[in-house]
Amino acid sequence: MSLTGKIDNKVTQVKVKYFPNLKPKEVELHAYEIFGRKELFRRLNSEKNRELIN
Repeated sequence: MSLTGKIDNKVTQVKVKYFPNLKPKEVELHAYEIFGRKELFRRLNSEKNRELIN
């Protein structure tokens, strides 16, 4: 598997872990939204948001 494929798989795993009720394609990961708890990231508590960034 290519490096891009491995990264895509890892990102999909993160999306499913934090947003299991959404399709991975419905979730976009942007640091600005995660840190600012905007959009989907309002659903997560501050600890989960920090965990997601790390």
